Amino acid sequence: MQREYNEGKVNSVSLLVIQSGGSTSIAEARREIQKPIDTCRRDLLRLVLKKEGAVPRPCKELFWKMCKVCYFFYSRGDSFSSPEEKAREVDAVVNLPLLLKGSSNASLPILWEGSNQHA
Repeated sequence: MQREYNEGKVNSVSLLVIQSGGSTSIAEARREIQKPIDTCRRDLLRLVLKKEGAVPRPCKELFWKMCKVCYFFYSRGDSFSSPEEKAREVDAVVNLPLLLKGSSNASLPILWEGSNQHA
């Protein structure tokens, strides 16, 4: 929202604030806009997760993967527009050694290194 505002662009949140004549705050407008989005997402998820339904399994899997990706990018703000934090998180998962609670700080060997297994 802030990036779009700085660029002079209008979005659903700013339109709702403008339409209310300023009586609706940005936080209230965000919550109001989020309600139908959440409802549609839940309805679609319910439809996709039905065991017996018209949605083929590959479509269900694609939808579920897309939900996880969107959650990853947007669960704590708009990380799609500022990807540095997400890049650090991905780097940590892919490249940094896994430290287990109660273990020493020595990293565990990578079991698939030098083998034909894939991570």
